[in-house]
Amino acid sequence: MPQIDSQSDCANFASQVLEAGGFSQIMSRDTLNDPNDNDPNAWFSAYDENVFGRDWEDSRTWTYAPALLRFLLTNDGSKGGPKGKLSGGFRRDSVDTAPDPNLPSKLGLQPGDLIFYDHGDGETPDGRMDHVAVYVGKDWITMPDGSRVWGDVVDMHTSNRQHEPWWLPKYDSSNVPIDYLFAHMTYPGEG
Repeated sequence: MPQIDSQSDCANFASQVLEAGGFSQIMSRDTLNDPNDNDPNAWFSAYDENVFGRDWEDSRTWTYAPALLRFLLTNDGSKGGPKGKLSGGFRRDSVDTAPDPNLPSKLGLQPGDLIFYDHGDGETPDGRMDHVAVYVGKDWITMPDGSRVWGDVVDMHTSNRQHEPWWLPKYDSSNVPIDYLFAHMTYPGEG
């Protein structure tokens, strides 16, 4: 298992989920026959026997949320790698306003789809997402007013979290606006 720094662990986790869902890694090599980790058309995390002092080479698209999003939206899936399309977006301007707890499923997300987050800098249109989480379905969640509802949840890494409300209320107390992009994946075998 590769060693990933904490700033890229969320995309690494999402990429591992996508691979476990049946997508194939896409490797490319540079002129020294080393894995080309800066190739925007590659998506991989693999052992590299050619790099001195490092056992793993990870593409930027595997470990960096903005690069992963761009890759998913531009990859055609012809080599078995993941491809996705945006199912919608949402902007939260105030942490006092609770979002619809079921917005991802209303937008058509299925377990294994991804939610990308831009906390506070409002640069979502140019793809500068700060975080990514995996949509996993429904569970009981606590709303800001203390009520409990059956709502959409995500799993994520960086800080390991399981079945968190999709809008990540524990992480957004001071960073607004927050932009969310919902990405539906076309998994192998789907029409």
